Amino acid sequence: MSLLELEYAATAPRRWISLPVCRDLKEFLLPDTARLLRPPRQVLIDLGNQEPGIITSLYLIPGGRYLVTFAWNWIGVWDLGMTLSTCVEDFQPLAIAPVRYESMFLVHPTPDGRGFRIYLSSDVDVGGSDSNDSDGSDDGHEQLSEFVIYEIYPADDDAKLERIAELQNQPRHSSFYSLSDNRLVILHGSYVKIWDFKQDTWAVWTVEANLDCLQIIVTAKVVILIHTRGINIWATPLLSSRKPVFSESHIAPVAPLFSISFPDTDLLGFGSYCEGPCDWYSGLAQPLLFDIVDTSFPDTIARYKILLDNDLTKAELVRLSTTYFPLGDGVFEPYRFCEGTLVAWWSNNRDRVRGIRTSSSTPGEATDPAFVSKAYALCPTDQQIIADSSFCPISGRFVFVEGWQEILIFDYLAPCPETELQIKTVDVVRRDDHRCIRATRSSCSSTPRFPTPRHNMEKGPIYRLSQDMVDAIIDANYSDLLNRAALSSHHKSCPLVCRSFTARSQANIFRNIKLGTPEESEEGSRERASRIKELREMMQQNPGLSSYIMCIHIIITPDNDWLGNDETFLEVMKALVNGKHAIERVTLEGHYRELVCPSAVLTKFFPVILPYVASLELQSIPDFPLSILASSPKLKILQVSDTDLTLKNLDTFSNHYPPSSRPRLHHLEYYSAVDSIRTLAKSQSPESTMTVELSTLQTLKVHMYNLEDVIVSQDLIEKASGTLRNIFFSSTDNPNYVPFTGHINLCQVRQLHRLVLDFVVGNKTVKEDPLAGVNSILQTIRTLRILDITIHDQLSYGHSPEHFIKADWPALEREIGRISNGNALDVRIDLRYLIPRNVAKANVHATIEDVFTPICLKAQNFPHIRLETGFRIDNFHYS
Repeated sequence: MSLLELEYAATAPRRWISLPVCRDLKEFLLPDTARLLRPPRQVLIDLGNQEPGIITSLYLIPGGRYLVTFAWNWIGVWDLGMTLSTCVEDFQPLAIAPVRYESMFLVHPTPDGRGFRIYLSSDVDVGGSDSNDSDGSDDGHEQLSEFVIYEIYPADDDAKLERIAELQNQPRHSSFYSLSDNRLVILHGSYVKIWDFKQDTWAVWTVEANLDCLQIIVTAKVVILIHTRGINIWATPLLSSRKPVFSESHIAPVAPLFSISFPDTDLLGFGSYCEGPCDWYSGLAQPLLFDIVDTSFPDTIARYKILLDNDLTKAELVRLSTTYFPLGDGVFEPYRFCEGTLVAWWSNNRDRVRGIRTSSSTPGEATDPAFVSKAYALCPTDQQIIADSSFCPISGRFVFVEGWQEILIFDYLAPCPETELQIKTVDVVRRDDHRCIRATRSSCSSTPRFPTPRHNMEKGPIYRLSQDMVDAIIDANYSDLLNRAALSSHHKSCPLVCRSFTARSQANIFRNIKLGTPEESEEGSRERASRIKELREMMQQNPGLSSYIMCIHIIITPDNDWLGNDETFLEVMKALVNGKHAIERVTLEGHYRELVCPSAVLTKFFPVILPYVASLELQSIPDFPLSILASSPKLKILQVSDTDLTLKNLDTFSNHYPPSSRPRLHHLEYYSAVDSIRTLAKSQSPESTMTVELSTLQTLKVHMYNLEDVIVSQDLIEKASGTLRNIFFSSTDNPNYVPFTGHINLCQVRQLHRLVLDFVVGNKTVKEDPLAGVNSILQTIRTLRILDITIHDQLSYGHSPEHFIKADWPALEREIGRISNGNALDVRIDLRYLIPRNVAKANVHATIEDVFTPICLKAQNFPHIRLETGFRIDNFHYS
């Protein structure tokens, strides 16, 4: 492959994205080249006395070179890149294998990215005939399912389909499947099953029996079920090696880590169904997107995105867009990703048309009914029946089986000018008011009908990279800029390097914006007004800019009446915080200043943001009215630091929203805000008219400043005992000793998933067993999935390294064994120890190793407990 050919292939996705611009859905998109492949008359494998079946399904591997075809008794892999002729008779596949295929298949890349795997399921008669012509009658034979997985590395010289795993005697009629890395995930009725076919390990649990599931999404960490009421998310459990697979006699239900409902306004109509990216992307680094298609007229398509933290402590379901699209009798096919967009396509056998729509995978696109102008239709064919088809936007290639006997390949991107291909002449003729393809036997050199990026290729090596790689480089550059001066300089230079840098640089620059200034002078006020006006002008010049802004930080200054009286500011806020644009977080920073003009602020500013804010952070604000929080119906995440909440009764808000719309918190985090937490807890009384619901709390994060922070958290734990899943106690922001012993009781928490304890051991005056607080908490726990312990200590407290050898490790071991009770439990213990610079690290290192070595050896006898230990020894200066 020449350099120009390589550059041409790398830029193909960008050229495909440029095709839909200014095209009308009524005008068909004609292919640049067309080819015809006829499968072999004889299959070169042993099928017994059976004839090779006809091809009924196919899948085009992302990139467009390799094609997988399925017949009822064989599968084939084809190398389309090696075919130069217009029409090929007896085109031989790259690899072939006999199978028993009925209707279900999945294709997924291998972990190293060099090959791919093919999953098939089929029904078998236990003890009966293997014939495929059973009439389905009950003849005494039990019908079960068989799962088979093949693997191929098509670029190898001896590429072949290898059968790498199989699982027999499984119940029939599973609802959904997904293949991710080495794991197959199955939803069978109300059972979720995971099978690692490399390790031959498994897990199974039950979900609600009446859960009307629409689809399953799998990542490396979670299993997500989409149903008619919302989504349920489970963390991937540790797998069992017990044999046989799925041999659990009593399968217990497992509550989801998160259960998120669709908004009340998004009730699914009768006949609604779910569509989304194909299984190729399961477990890969792609956004978690799906569409809900409502088949009422006109057809409504709502796109949702699942936001999930890496540590599985926070999850959110965001509606990105709503579009209206005339599908007719069309059926959507699994979607593909391409250059930051999601490409959806549908089939319509009535008009013998395949349609394509390309839309952004981020909010801010396709939010208007004119969405059809961004879609277009592929050229229809002469034949009456199209059995199956597959499309790859990365290469602009569309492949379909026509009449169940021929494979047609349409390439919508012109080939590289240096590549002389013998291709068909494509004529466009009128037939029944449709444009149709008619192929002739003449040949000619292809001539690109669309502008090629060759003139850009000559500017520099950066243009030889894909846009995805360029975006990753830009993100890495911005993430490394830790100081404001470097970031400010980078803002000015990075977007100007080349056009490939501009969009991603803007997304990083404008992701977090700060409005207001801490300056109290008149000059500070002018600077604030000037920046807000400048932001409005930029948003007017570039309407897409608002889609980049995800976090808004507002500084409340002494002259903060501008929050309610500055019309330019209010105009900007209305454009950013609304039902079409999902803001991740709003931060209000007060510098210990109150709202001095509450009338305008309360009646003009807060009504703009309250209906839409899902995540709010309050910093250093005295006397912040709780009624404002109680009037934020979508509020799910609240962070409070150095802020006092007040129970002032503000009729403006208490009368504006009905009690049923009070927020139901899922995530609460606080630092130096004991009085605010007490106010929140007090508001839970039945007679209170200002309520932020705490009984729905799933994650609680406590930054410990003193003992009061720990004590007040117990009240929150008791109020949310039925839903609380994650609890964090952290002292990383404050090195003070805060005692745990006797102050935390988790016996009422029924579904605790993760407990994180990050604390300081004693001080110069308090001599305590380093594990006393941990053990006292663990004694109150019923069940747990993840235990994370970080202990901070230093020699200056008079605690020598031997202090840890004398700790009550046997009690910790007993509590871990009791909590796990034979179930999976992940435990991490980390020790951070500070010593003076004149003390040798080697001796301390050896002593602490003596602490952890026997613990790790004992843990090897309990395979269901996964133990990870670590320690770090640092020096400090005496003051």
